[in-house]
Amino acid sequence: MRREALWWLLPAAVAVLWGSALAYDMVSRVRSLGCVENYGMAVYQQLIASAAFEGKYFQTIHTGYADSWMWSGHRSLWMLAVPQLYRAWPSAEMMVSLQAALLALGCFPAFGLGWRSVGGPVGGAVGLAVYALFPAAYAVGRADYQELSFGIPFFLVATHQARRQSVPGFAIGALLLCSAREEWVLSVPLVGLAVPGGLATRLRWAGIGLLVAALYGGAMAYAGREFEGYDNQSVGQLAGMLELGVKFNREWADARRFYLGFFVPVQWLSLLAPVTLLPALGTIFFHLAAPSQGGVDVVWSGHIHHMAPVVAAGVAASIDGAGLVSRLIARLPRHVNLARGVALAAFGLAIAVLGPLWMNATRVDPELGRWPTTSSPPFHEAWALVDELPPGATVATDRQGSLLVAGRAGSYTYDESLADKLKGRSIAALDYLLVPTWDSGTIRQAADLGGAELSRAGGYVLVKMP
Repeated sequence: MRREALWWLLPAAVAVLWGSALAYDMVSRVRSLGCVENYGMAVYQQLIASAAFEGKYFQTIHTGYADSWMWSGHRSLWMLAVPQLYRAWPSAEMMVSLQAALLALGCFPAFGLGWRSVGGPVGGAVGLAVYALFPAAYAVGRADYQELSFGIPFFLVATHQARRQSVPGFAIGALLLCSAREEWVLSVPLVGLAVPGGLATRLRWAGIGLLVAALYGGAMAYAGREFEGYDNQSVGQLAGMLELGVKFNREWADARRFYLGFFVPVQWLSLLAPVTLLPALGTIFFHLAAPSQGGVDVVWSGHIHHMAPVVAAGVAASIDGAGLVSRLIARLPRHVNLARGVALAAFGLAIAVLGPLWMNATRVDPELGRWPTTSSPPFHEAWALVDELPPGATVATDRQGSLLVAGRAGSYTYDESLADKLKGRSIAALDYLLVPTWDSGTIRQAADLGGAELSRAGGYVLVKMP
C-alpha cells in the first residue's frame, strides 16, 4: 500500500511542472497585453474586483452585460468564490494563475483513470501522459481566464470516482464540475453512463448523475429567478435550433485546421470508447452549428474555451481506449503476452513518431504545437503609465488597452463603453485618458478640451484632463 501511494508523487510532480508552465504562459500574456481578447479579460477582472472591494458586481469597461455574478447569462459559482481570493492578490495575474493551478489538478484523476483502465502504475503513467501531453488541453487552458475551462479536471474527478464506485466522490466531483458553468450540467449523467459494466450498472450511475444535475440545475434556476439582462449565447442558439432547425456553419477546412487537433497525437484512441466520448460529441455538434461571428472560434489563437468538454471527455475516452488496447494485448497467447511490455513500449514509440507526422499530414494548425519556452513576451511598457494614476481617479482607454485599467473602479473604454456608462457625458468628464499614439483624433480632442500630455510609453499617451 505504501509503495502504491508513492506512485502518486509522479502526477504531483507533473502537475507542478505543467501548471507552472501554463501559469507562466498566461501571466506573460497578461503582462504583454497579448491575451486572446484583452477586452474580455478586462470585463472579468473588473467584475471580480468590484465584488471583492465594493461588495457588488458591476463593470464599466463594456457596453451591455448585467451587473450581476450572472453578468453574461452564465451561471458559475466560481464568480462567487474568486473575489475572495482576489482580495489577497488583486490582479489579473491571480486569475490566470488560479486557472493554471486548477487545470494542473487534472493530472491526478488522469493518473487514477489510467491506473484503473490500463492497469497499475504504468497505466497511471499512460493516463497522465494522455492529459499532460495533449496539445489541445494546453491550448484551451491558456485561452484566457474562462470558468468553463475549470470543469476539465472536475470532469476527470467525477469520472474517476464513478469508476471507483464511490457515490459520494462522484457526487462531489459532479457538483464541482457543474459549478464551473452550466454547460457542464448535461455531461454529468453521461459520465455515469460510461461506467464499465452491464446496462443496469450504467443506468444506475447515469441516474445518480441525473439526480445531481437536476438538483444543481434547480438550484441555479432558483438563484437566477429574478435575473434580467444579458442572455448567454447557448440559450439563444438552442432556441434558434428548435425554431429554425439545425444549420452547420463550418467547413472542411475548419475540421482540418481545428477540430482534428482534438484527436492528436494519441487522442484518436478516444474513438475506441464512444460512450465515454459522448459529452465531446454533443459539444462538437453545437460548436459546428454556432454562428461564425459569435465568439465561438475555430482558430487556436481565438475563443476556444467552448471546447473544454471535448478536451475532458477526449482525455477520459482516450484512457479508456488505451485500456482496451492493453486488454487486447493481454489476451494474446501466453508466450506472446510475455512481451506485453515491449509491445506497449513499441506502441507508445510509434505514437510519438507518427503523431507529429499525422498532424502535419492533416495540416492541423501549427499554433496547436506551440509550447511555452524560456523566453517571455516583454512586459508592456504602458503599465508604467497606469502606475502614475492616483487612487480613485477616473480613466478611459481603448478596448485593446482596457486590461491596463480593469482593476480600477472608475475605468472605461472611450471607444465603446463611455457613452453608455456615463450617458450624456464625454471624455471631458474624466480625470485621465490613456490613448494609443496612433489615435491622433482622440489626442487632438483631448487637447482641445484642455488636456495636458503627461508621459508616453509602450505606444500610449497619458493625458491629464482639466
